[in-house]
Amino acid sequence: MSVQITNQGAGAGPGGGQVVVQKDIDILHFTRTNSVPSNTLSTIANYTAPQNVRIVKVVISGQESARHGLYVNTVEKGIKRATPGLDTEFEFAGYPLPLSSGQVLQVRSEHFYSGETPTFETTVYGYVV
Repeated sequence: MSVQITNQGAGAGPGGGQVVVQKDIDILHFTRTNSVPSNTLSTIANYTAPQNVRIVKVVISGQESARHGLYVNTVEKGIKRATPGLDTEFEFAGYPLPLSSGQVLQVRSEHFYSGETPTFETTVYGYVV
C-alpha cells in the first residue's frame, strides 16, 4: 500500500511550492482487546513510536457501537463514533500525523451496552521517517 504525501511551505520545493512524494506504508501496530467493559473509557491500543514515524491511518472496529478517541501523549486529538460491522478511520493521508521516537499514540473507547464485554481491534498504518 502507498500514499501520496504533500509537503508545503518554504523549502518544500523550488521556490517554496508543493512537493508530492509517494510513500510505501506499513502496518506499524495491531491490537485486539477482548472484554472491554461498558460505560468505561478503556485503552484498546497503545503504540509507542520506536523511532520517528508518520501515521497515515488508524482503523478501529468492534462488536458494539462505541465512541473512539485518538490521543497522542494523553492529549485528545479526535473523536469518532462507530457501529458494529463498520470500521472507523482516523485518516491523515495527505498530511500524516508525526510521532517522534518515544511518543505514545493511544486509542480509547467507550461503549454503553450494559453487561456486554465486546472485542475491539485497532490497526495503525504509517511509515518510518
